[in-house]
Amino acid sequence: MDKYKKQILKYVERMQADKRLLQRIFYFAPIFYKITERFFGDEDGVMASDLTLWFLAQAIAESNLDHKAKSPAGACGLMQLMPDTFKFINRTLKLGLDDIWDAIQNATAGIGYDYWLYKRLTKYIGHLPYEFILQVVFAEYNWRLGLWSMFKDKLKEGILPINDFPDETQKYLTRIKYYYFGLILINNGQSGRNIS
Repeated sequence: MDKYKKQILKYVERMQADKRLLQRIFYFAPIFYKITERFFGDEDGVMASDLTLWFLAQAIAESNLDHKAKSPAGACGLMQLMPDTFKFINRTLKLGLDDIWDAIQNATAGIGYDYWLYKRLTKYIGHLPYEFILQVVFAEYNWRLGLWSMFKDKLKEGILPINDFPDETQKYLTRIKYYYFGLILINNGQSGRNIS
């Protein structure tokens, strides 16, 4: 078994051993699906069910799906949004949200922010697979806006300049991928239960 598969299985084992995390996954999965469908639908052939797993993986990487999580920098909730980002995306997408600590509102703002980033990036790299665009979305979510202007030549060619990203962002993207594949295995019955 190669190193990559071993890492994925390690994440699956960790997820399955953490009963509270599993309960949160099964609780939040249908909520994330509804929110994802609200923003993405079946846009460009991207299935809301697949995106739901990506966004759940992102939330696990952000907060371990803990709606009470708060970072030392002040990021809040499931999606670890900064209060100014919560206000910005709420105002920009006219979401009508008012409580960053409400789990559903936080997830709505976080996935809405992912959607806003995704739509911005598709103007430039919309010809590339959505999985690639999502990696850029997650890097911007974690690190900074404007990766397009910094790395446009590489990004246009479908090259993710991960070695140019800070270590924290590199690890963040790796964790999201491992959690995503772990969620697929759990969803396919590896845990004895299905997410959907």
